[in-house]
Amino acid sequence: MIRIPKTRWRIKAILLSSLLIGGTIVEATENLPRVERQKLILKTTMYYIAQKHVYPMELNDEFSSKVWDKYFSYLDINHKIFLQEDIRQLRLYKSRLDEDIQANSIEFFEKSNTIYLQRLKELRTICNEILAKPFVFTVNESFRDGNEYAGSLKEQRERWRKSLKLSVLRKFNLIKDKNNGKKDREIEKESRAAVKRWMDAFFDRMTKPEAEDINFSYFMNAILFEVDPHTIYNLPKETKQKQENIAKRYFGIGISMKEDEGEYFVDGVQPGGEANNTGLIHVGDQILQIENEKGEMQDVFSLPAEDVIDMIRGASGTVVRLRIKRNSIQEIVSLKRTELKNESQLARSALFKKGKEKIGIVYLPDFYDDVANPNGAHASLDVMKHIQSLKKQGMTSLIIDLRNNPGGSLNEVVRLAGALTGKGPKAQIRGRAGVQVMQADLEQIYKGPLAVMINERSASASEIFAAAIQDYQRGVIIGGPTSYGKGSAQDVWPIGKMGDESKNIPAVSLGSLTLTSFMFYRATGQTTQKTGVKPDILLPSPSAYVSELEKDYNSALPNVPIPTTNFQLSNSFAKDQIEAWAKQLRYGYTFKQIDSLAKLIAKADKEPIALNFKAYQQQEEKKKERKAYLKTLLKVPQDEQIDVVSESDRSAAGEKWYIDWLENAKNDVYVAEACALLSNWSAENDALQTTYALEVATLRHFFERDNVRDECYLDDINELNVNLNTNADIYRLKKQLTRMKDSVDVMEIINKEGTNITRSIQLSKQDFVRQHPNSYVSLYLLAEEFNAYTAEGYSLAFESLSPALKALNAAESIKKEISRLKVTTTGAEAIDFQRTDQNGNLVKLSNLRGKYVLLDFWGSWCVVCRQAHPHMKELYHQYKDKGFEILAIADESHSKTMQDREKVWKEAIRKDDIPWIHVLAEERNQKINVLQAYGITAFPTKILLDREGKVVMRTIGNLNNEIDEYLRKHL
Repeated sequence: MIRIPKTRWRIKAILLSSLLIGGTIVEATENLPRVERQKLILKTTMYYIAQKHVYPMELNDEFSSKVWDKYFSYLDINHKIFLQEDIRQLRLYKSRLDEDIQANSIEFFEKSNTIYLQRLKELRTICNEILAKPFVFTVNESFRDGNEYAGSLKEQRERWRKSLKLSVLRKFNLIKDKNNGKKDREIEKESRAAVKRWMDAFFDRMTKPEAEDINFSYFMNAILFEVDPHTIYNLPKETKQKQENIAKRYFGIGISMKEDEGEYFVDGVQPGGEANNTGLIHVGDQILQIENEKGEMQDVFSLPAEDVIDMIRGASGTVVRLRIKRNSIQEIVSLKRTELKNESQLARSALFKKGKEKIGIVYLPDFYDDVANPNGAHASLDVMKHIQSLKKQGMTSLIIDLRNNPGGSLNEVVRLAGALTGKGPKAQIRGRAGVQVMQADLEQIYKGPLAVMINERSASASEIFAAAIQDYQRGVIIGGPTSYGKGSAQDVWPIGKMGDESKNIPAVSLGSLTLTSFMFYRATGQTTQKTGVKPDILLPSPSAYVSELEKDYNSALPNVPIPTTNFQLSNSFAKDQIEAWAKQLRYGYTFKQIDSLAKLIAKADKEPIALNFKAYQQQEEKKKERKAYLKTLLKVPQDEQIDVVSESDRSAAGEKWYIDWLENAKNDVYVAEACALLSNWSAENDALQTTYALEVATLRHFFERDNVRDECYLDDINELNVNLNTNADIYRLKKQLTRMKDSVDVMEIINKEGTNITRSIQLSKQDFVRQHPNSYVSLYLLAEEFNAYTAEGYSLAFESLSPALKALNAAESIKKEISRLKVTTTGAEAIDFQRTDQNGNLVKLSNLRGKYVLLDFWGSWCVVCRQAHPHMKELYHQYKDKGFEILAIADESHSKTMQDREKVWKEAIRKDDIPWIHVLAEERNQKINVLQAYGITAFPTKILLDREGKVVMRTIGNLNNEIDEYLRKHL
């Protein structure tokens, strides 16, 4: 089972994985000294990378230099701790870290950590001295984090003075905002005392012996980040938390907390937990201390939230003690840890109403999967239950909200994608052993209109789900500007000592290694790596200018596509349908404002911060105004809020977290836009307007450069639409649809009849062009429908148009197409070429004269091309003995080397069992570029030649009835 790690959003590191324990555990001595533990972690980690990483990194001086830089960016990101002299002293390791790593030496870490601790000790004294004196907030000065290390203690002290002054100023501003009547001098003193308390807690935490483990993890992850951004060493407590996170269950007391300036307060009490059952803890209680693993009561002030959570959770049935404060009274409470489910992080749903439509929304925080418990939490099963429930309530359209979804289990992605697209390949993974296709074996549970919402923080597994929906043309992807761009999958390997229960010897964990073992791919063979998933409907994101993407990291793995798989498109909508929706956004102007404002906010956050109180207030007020306005833009107006028909079918529907989510969802402008789009989609399906009709907005865009007024083509649009919808084939389909009550049956009929209907529509459009040579609509149809004509027919159709139409800017694309197609007009002599076939024989086109030859331009990656092979085999076997041959020319230029091209080409020939002559378009020392010579820009393209080697016809796509008819008559 493959897990795609999720993405933890933190500065410089995006490295969170679900856990799959397996493989060899390196034995360690229980009382191993810290240095030996560290060496063992380094040795084990590098062994795993060499043996199992999908792209093992070469250790050299360049790698060494990058690791050196990355380590200091983790340890001292703002250049506030080390001095230039320290960096000069440690620079001698910059080019030799690769050698040290291979020798399993941690000398660099030991020396840098010694200097680090010494500087912290000095800085504590400096901070105490600075904070002992009042700050004056009337001086005009500003603060910005340094890009260089301080050259002296004096310079470093000045940086810390400004940094501490800013912290005190922020606290000062918060207290003053409360209008409590205190004098400025008192407020400044109180603020300084608060900052002093924070700094004391910081220095205490960072100088404890345990802090060395954290710093060593920075060193390890500096090494691993340069291997790739998602290979990471996890400390033991991080390993445990990741297991709990992916399973959505843990052993605790059932409380949620919020942090406020370093202090922790109870924010919620979970039903079924001991806190709720005993009534010993209430919402609003302050947590002062928690019993640690040594049995000591430890202050939690200023501790990282992960550490506080780790102290509260533990083994099943054990007891944890907490010192709490309520109404100024302190007490110690003891509570037993029990198994709890993290309901607030599971899938949730609601049913909205937009006009006549009932639109279901399912929000999925991540693709969770409790591997150890078949009855536990599994994202795909939960979402499927929500969908079934929504269908029972009359849902007509569905939104899957994957915004901020960081990933999870690929198995869950494949299962859920199968439930929405049916059986077939949903993804591929490539490791050292080769490529594996991830197949879904489920029947569709929902076939109606579908939208998937993503943003730049939709990563990993959520991207491959969105990609599957997009590739199958099953639904529309909404969001933007792109998803995160992570196309790698990770295993997690334990580091430590295996225990022996029979001898009562516990297992000892030194952490774990999240290791990139696979790259994953779309069913098409393309990868989301560095490119992400580009939405069909682009909606600017409020966080687009502050989010780092995979492509922003120099160590991101390369984007290398693989061959496509065979799969059946859903064809739930047409390309021009999406283009029309994109131009008719309900809140289009709002999204433009969101984009502009987000850009301003991101820019302002990088500016120096004033340390003069009045100037600081002005800066902060400006930021508040912009953020408040952005918050307003992100909500739909009160009178346009989406109506809620019903809430989730879960018992959690009454929980505060669910109520908050529902309130946000019905006010969310992005959800509102998705609902408007789906509402239009459903209406269009019912009337069959967008799929089989032309819209004004489309022509308006087409004639943009010619300034053609709408009234010039309104009547012709209406006539065309009437013609299309009274066409015999379409009319028959519409009669079937009128008897259908839900969109599931509608989509099944449309998909079943799709090819015949499409051809019928093309012929109707050609008739319109012939009958309306002066119509702007005819010019548009000719530009859009070039693949429905033969090369000669296309040129004749254009020549039949009026001179005024042919002189327009909009006609340029048609002229270029005609020029390109000239070489294959009917009667033209086919350009000769020779290539080596799949069996190593030299094949020359002119040697095939005397036979009818079908030139088939295709590629192993082309789904549509390969979908045509079964019918082509029928033609081949029917006519091969009557003087008919197929010469297939494959474009495999997406593969890097000739060896790779030949491999994927021959594999596709073998897999599809296509017995005719095959050659590659690209060949070493080729004298002619076949694709350029024949003007090939679309696949599949087929050119039929007569017995004299002259062109009979040229077609694009799989609608090749003319070729069938011609062969039937002549052979």
